[in-house]
Amino acid sequence: MKKIICTLLTTLLILSLLVTPVSATSQSNTQDAVLHFDANSAIKHWQPFSKVYCHIWEYDGEAFYPWHSDKSICTDSDNDGIYTYNLTENGINLKENTQYCCLFSTNAGNHQYPLLFDTTVLGDTAYLTGDYYSSPEGCDEYYMFWNNKDHREHGPELVINPIGQVLGTCMPKGKTPISLLQNALINSMENARMFLGKSDQKIIDQIAYQLGLSCEQVQNTIENSGVKVEWQKELSTADKLVGDADNDGEISILDATAIGLHLASLDELSEEEQLLSDIDFDSKVSILDATKIQRKLADYIFY
Repeated sequence: MKKIICTLLTTLLILSLLVTPVSATSQSNTQDAVLHFDANSAIKHWQPFSKVYCHIWEYDGEAFYPWHSDKSICTDSDNDGIYTYNLTENGINLKENTQYCCLFSTNAGNHQYPLLFDTTVLGDTAYLTGDYYSSPEGCDEYYMFWNNKDHREHGPELVINPIGQVLGTCMPKGKTPISLLQNALINSMENARMFLGKSDQKIIDQIAYQLGLSCEQVQNTIENSGVKVEWQKELSTADKLVGDADNDGEISILDATAIGLHLASLDELSEEEQLLSDIDFDSKVSILDATKIQRKLADYIFY
């Protein structure tokens, strides 16, 4: 009899151990959906603030709540500079396989460039890099990234702005590099010429390079857009490895060094190497090109 009871107890113990992970999993599935923001990364770049807000909307949709409403307030419960926005407590239920936009702001008027995400990002932390985009209106929008996500899959929205600049890293769903270029050709070229002070060739080549488009794709897109621009395929740098200052077939920190040596008159770049070094397409080699090569190495698409 004792042997039977021992056997039953052992069986119950084994079953309880097997059930434990299932219970833990079930509990994790019922945890609140949250997003975090590391405000410590913003101290050097943003004005002093005492409140942080999180604004969320479905891509190409309406925001869940009005700007700086009580329903968009983040909390720093541990006083460690990590602010948390609880979507569940605020009645926000995200749909799977849907792209959303997120924007953190403060009561001091600071805010970031829109950050794309989906349900797989829940629980992750956004941080400020210090890089920012200055709009023609003089507004500085800082870039943020998710701590544990690929910049191209979940990151700053990839767009071509109204003056022909490529911004961000994450392609919105439903859009492609070709569709972005075509829209820019139709809607942004006139402004780009005025604000950037570059030729059509330089403007289009820079967009193509940053979007990874070939000369052939650019030519086809120009023809399909129906817009007349001064661009020639045979003069294009779209197929060249712009940024490869030392012309060794790859972009590395050595290219930034080569530009520095050239500018210091210690080692002159050839005409072709100078063309490849002009990563911002302003028709000259400068220290900004070296800096932007370093940004490219850090996986940033914007310059």
